[in-house]
Amino acid sequence: MRNTKWIYQNYKYYPQKIEKKEAIHSIVYSIMKERNLSHQENFNTNPFLLKDMEEAVSLLQEAKKKKQTIWIYGDYDVDGITSVSLCYLALSELGYEVEYYIPLRDEGYGLNQEALQSIYNQGGKIVITVDCGIVSSKEVDFANSLGMTMIVTDHHELQGELPKAAAVINPKRKENIYPFPSLAGVGTAFFLMTALFEKEGKRKEITKYFDIVALGTIADIVPLIENNRILVQQGLSLLAKSQWTGLRILVKRLFPDYETHHFSAYDVGFIIAPIFNAAGRLEDAKSSVRLFLEKDSKKANEQIDYLIQNNLDRRAVQEKILQACLEEISQKKLEDKNSIVIAREGFHHGVIGIVASKLVDRFYKPTIIMEIKANEGIATASCRSISGINIVESLEAVSHLLLRYGGHSGAAGFSILIENIAKFYEEFEAILEDKISKEITTRKLNITKELLPFQIQYPLLHDMKYLEPFGASNPAPIFSLKHCKLDKIRLIGADKKHIMCNIHHGDTIFWNCVWFQAFDIYEELLYIQEVDVAFHLKLETYRGRYQYKIFIDDIQSSNTTNEVRYHQEEIEYSYVQFPYEVILYLKHTNLSENLSLNFEEREVRLFSNRSYIAYLDSNTSKILHYWKQEKNCNFHVRKKEVFLEEEHYKIHLEITINEDFHSYSLKEGQLFQDIKNFLLGKEGKYNSIQTKILASLFKKRQNTLATMECGRGIRTLINTIKLYADYTKQQYQILENWDEKEKIETQCQFHIFLFPKTPKKIPALSSRILILTGQDQILEGYFTIEDSYSLPKNIHWIEEEEISKHKIVFSHRLRKEKQKKILEQLLNLQDFYATKDLLVHL
Repeated sequence: MRNTKWIYQNYKYYPQKIEKKEAIHSIVYSIMKERNLSHQENFNTNPFLLKDMEEAVSLLQEAKKKKQTIWIYGDYDVDGITSVSLCYLALSELGYEVEYYIPLRDEGYGLNQEALQSIYNQGGKIVITVDCGIVSSKEVDFANSLGMTMIVTDHHELQGELPKAAAVINPKRKENIYPFPSLAGVGTAFFLMTALFEKEGKRKEITKYFDIVALGTIADIVPLIENNRILVQQGLSLLAKSQWTGLRILVKRLFPDYETHHFSAYDVGFIIAPIFNAAGRLEDAKSSVRLFLEKDSKKANEQIDYLIQNNLDRRAVQEKILQACLEEISQKKLEDKNSIVIAREGFHHGVIGIVASKLVDRFYKPTIIMEIKANEGIATASCRSISGINIVESLEAVSHLLLRYGGHSGAAGFSILIENIAKFYEEFEAILEDKISKEITTRKLNITKELLPFQIQYPLLHDMKYLEPFGASNPAPIFSLKHCKLDKIRLIGADKKHIMCNIHHGDTIFWNCVWFQAFDIYEELLYIQEVDVAFHLKLETYRGRYQYKIFIDDIQSSNTTNEVRYHQEEIEYSYVQFPYEVILYLKHTNLSENLSLNFEEREVRLFSNRSYIAYLDSNTSKILHYWKQEKNCNFHVRKKEVFLEEEHYKIHLEITINEDFHSYSLKEGQLFQDIKNFLLGKEGKYNSIQTKILASLFKKRQNTLATMECGRGIRTLINTIKLYADYTKQQYQILENWDEKEKIETQCQFHIFLFPKTPKKIPALSSRILILTGQDQILEGYFTIEDSYSLPKNIHWIEEEEISKHKIVFSHRLRKEKQKKILEQLLNLQDFYATKDLLVHL
């Protein structure tokens, strides 16, 4: 198996306090809470919270008055390409004269004096840098000496003093009022354009550029949280109907189902962005900008043909270099060293960074790939590192051998004299000797949560959309299935580098699960008996049917010595969120509004009026059986949506818990028995404090003041009174934390005050009054009840996420038979664990 360590996150369920029509799958909702993700929002940030924004806008508006041409200077990656395109289009829309410049990769990253001189010679007086410039102090000084006005917009780290530009806009500046430092270069440029549009009274029109912003933001792998998340969410929604001719045609060609396709960050990062990126890697990034700017469909298609071919060429070059590296690694056994360093002539500098990344993915060691330029006597390198090894710090220790170097902890680059390469590798290995350990070179895989098969259903996969877009700081959740068996293991793909298999878990089979780039462990998988599978999920549609696809991230042999988890299935059943959506595929739509469920021994059948329609799937049946038996629930079912597909109708059913109370009792005592059975089940009982309060309020018909703490069944008590009042057609009012401000409805027959702040100010009323307080109170005219109970000896209170650690434990999450057994043995148990649910039974 792969050298991987699985790290389970501290997952916990969060209670959902939203209306049922907005309910999100409990697992998805809890991930959102843990990651502090919100629902989709509109972009309404004030761009002038960035330092120097006012100055930059004023300079641009002044240039427009003077009819000066604005030059945009960008970088050759996708972030730079989209930044240039965005600014060119936006400024042109506002009536500015615009030109742009993107250096060739051979010119190097960022500003260079030759380019600035060329712009000046063409009459350029004002330049906006995008995705570059923050470390180009010398170049900005040179431009200043020519009398040029420089506006720097960049998002890279600040190093030393800021360049002496007329305006420097960077989200990482400490002087900013704007709090989010992780915008991409295109995001920073977008803020400038937004500010300009706002000043010109066209703020609402800036939204058309969201798709371009989304492309650059995703491609630059910045954290997809805060404003980045909002910009990408809204940008992805525009891709299918982009206003930019070239981009719209490209999307149509890459995605034949573009009209119905749910675009994701993956689509951008791995399908769209590489096509734009390839131009900058192999030739000239300006060709990518031209596609964004092109308005003629025929020319756009020709440009797309060129870019797609360029990307195919890039892949071929990349694959050739990768294979050459793999051969050298095998021949020289470089996988046994602390790092992988390979230097050859003929390697293309535009793709060696990608190759280094792929080798890190494969071997998980710091990796350096060099292109030897024999005619120049030097080699240029791209470096990629692993968590725990700062590549720049490591390079610094051998900087005496380097001509120049730079980067950050995970990725860097340098140049070196050819004669120093062997010495470099020797010293670099020695430096890593003290840093490399088995722990560091073990890849870490963060697992969000272990799932059970019944959870891998449409409701979970559908609601995963609320977590998107996935990316840096918000990765797609990785789940696990434990103690599985594999079959039908085969190699797939034109190059047979991927694995497809079926995963068996109990009586559930997940078909055709895919593990990309796993050909190296194919033989090992054929002989392994039982495995744990780490994977991410995707909802796909094929021939009008939903398919729940499992994409494998890792497989390990099942470890029988793993920590035992008790009560796992029933705990997970108890967290199922209603309404619960079920999908049926039928040849007809003859479903009435009178739908019902019929429970058999294991299955659940759907009826329309009295006509049988279909069996529900086995996992849904298991869920509904559990809730009916253990939670005393009945269900409503309704037809939510119907879609006509080519071969069938796709019908969405919504199942909700039936909260309607029915009783045919004529006597009050029997009515209360029916209410109790409805709320607690036939075997359930009110506890001592609940019984005393109900007796005082209804048998003795007296105003009641009760001292009662949370956890002793307040909700059940209130629901009892509400059901009684509703059935007897009496009015009630519930006032929570009453402080004399909330109006008391005097026509009610019942008033319930929950923990009032000023109980002594409650006026005399003609209704029956119940006051629940958390502290002892004495009020004239009220029958006073004080709660009293004794805790079992040696009880250990635990949180809900700890239930599965204990075999003998009490919780409402467990089956009724387990709860009953614990309650019967309560006084005899010596070492006892319970959640606060136990309090209601004492």
